[in-house]
Amino acid sequence: DDTLWLIGPVGNALAKGGMVTPGLWLTQESLAVLAGNAPGVIHADLFRDNVLWDGDFVGGVIDFYFAGVDALLFDVAVTVNDWCADANGRLDPARTHALLASYAEARPFTATERAAWPAMLRAAALRFWLSRLEDFHLPRAGEMVLVKDPGEYRRILRQRALDRALPALPG
Repeated sequence: DDTLWLIGPVGNALAKGGMVTPGLWLTQESLAVLAGNAPGVIHADLFRDNVLWDGDFVGGVIDFYFAGVDALLFDVAVTVNDWCADANGRLDPARTHALLASYAEARPFTATERAAWPAMLRAAALRFWLSRLEDFHLPRAGEMVLVKDPGEYRRILRQRALDRALPALPG
């Protein structure tokens, strides 16, 4: 199966035994990770194209469609996956360290968040892969949705699933 890389060795063994599908395993992992993290108000879509610049300063943030109360770490993972990834989806160590260290100065990461970090990066990538697949394959007439390549976040999800040297959270 082309999707077994999504779920790691335990999920892979269960999938090969017919006990779980890769999608179900990853969804359950994501839900478990989200449940154990500090909640707060999040943007949930803090991509570079949702930030308006005034010279070298942030002039505004737009697109609050997905904003709500959820795991704060999810917002960090969404942001890192977009702002710190290179063209191949790999995380740039310098940008990732700078973003995470600056965030930790304002709000230190918890031990639970540090343990959940790799899975949260995958959960954030999965969320945008799925939403882009939906926008691509099921366009909604009359809505102003910029359809983006779902393959980008499939590649990012694959990178996060296979990378055993993801940058750790400070603390």
